[in-house]
Amino acid sequence: MFKYTALGSILPVVSAARALEEFYSSIAERAAGPWQLVPQTEFFSIKEGNFALVFASMGDTIPWDFVKDLAEKLWLSARLGMANMFDVVYLDDTGQIAVNIALRLVDESGSLSSSGSDYREGSVPSVVSPSD
Repeated sequence: MFKYTALGSILPVVSAARALEEFYSSIAERAAGPWQLVPQTEFFSIKEGNFALVFASMGDTIPWDFVKDLAEKLWLSARLGMANMFDVVYLDDTGQIAVNIALRLVDESGSLSSSGSDYREGSVPSVVSPSD
């Protein structure tokens, strides 16, 4: 079960949605491929360009297949034009595992941005994998 809370649109929406498509596609590909060799953990963030997708689990490590499946769903949302920062809580069927996922903007230094809508189109992506 997912509980989704939108925290506001990233502006300009069309440019941000296109950039998010690339971000989520990249995550899905890496989670299905090279990250399968990285040990699973309870907390990590994936930063690329102006975006950070933050994962925190309460109960168990986060499987890479879960990350891949989520990234594919988020990619489809971005394809439909959704460009929101968000908080999502996922609860498994047993109620024993909860994963909080948050999309945030990052500034030039890679720190989480204090502004809710300062997407800077044309930034040079820098990829930080969960193992870094």
